[in-house]
Amino acid sequence: MALNKVKEIRPMSDWQVQVLRFTAFYNPEEQFDISSWWSELTGEIPETETKKLKEGVNIEEGPFKDGMLTLTKAPFVIDLRYQLPNNPPNEVNGIPAIGSLEDQCPDFIGLVKKLFEVTEFPSINRMAFGSIINLPSKDKKEGYTQLSAYLKNVKIDPVNSSEFMYQINRRRNSTVGIEGLEINRLNKWSVAAIAYKIVSASPLEGQVKTTELSYACHLEIDINTCQEFQNNLPKEKLSEIFDEIVCMGKEIITKGDIE
Repeated sequence: MALNKVKEIRPMSDWQVQVLRFTAFYNPEEQFDISSWWSELTGEIPETETKKLKEGVNIEEGPFKDGMLTLTKAPFVIDLRYQLPNNPPNEVNGIPAIGSLEDQCPDFIGLVKKLFEVTEFPSINRMAFGSIINLPSKDKKEGYTQLSAYLKNVKIDPVNSSEFMYQINRRRNSTVGIEGLEINRLNKWSVAAIAYKIVSASPLEGQVKTTELSYACHLEIDINTCQEFQNNLPKEKLSEIFDEIVCMGKEIITKGDIE
């Protein structure tokens, strides 16, 4: 069967952001309060605050630039998430988005760097950078053809394929000078089909609503320091480690699944 010619890898600016995430794991014996963190990060107060006292969970949320920002403290975990609001500001070929990865990532990186400097930021033994992003396609066939450019070792039939999902973790040694530190590079690829409604006018029926599907190459990455590393990450190295895991994520986005 003749397959479509493999498309070239597209620039990072074509990828549209659904979620950007930073997660840090701390020692549960450490006691700290995040009540001042939101204002230190954004200069504002959160729109909502939710406390679940029995579970030890504190969630602060509010608008940030074109999306919604959520700061969560839970047992063992601090999570900072920038994601689609209820009414996404942008749409590319029917795919809702905060904006392009190239435009949105620098601001999120800046927030994480600020987080390392906030009052009472605890010692942490792991960190992760994650993203959920989409590369819009005109149809399913183009989505699978485009996906093959990123998965060069996988044969994909763009005409007859459906419900395809490819996931792999390729671990690497860290290069920031911390003995024994390794980085997990988890990447998950698929073609997403997103339903949206079209409203059109009909002389006989008035407004007519129809449902269409939009397609996109869909990529989820989770770049994280390995669980086997038992020591706390040096505080003076946090920013450097984060830069390293972000660079590893961008490498996957711009080169595909590579070792």
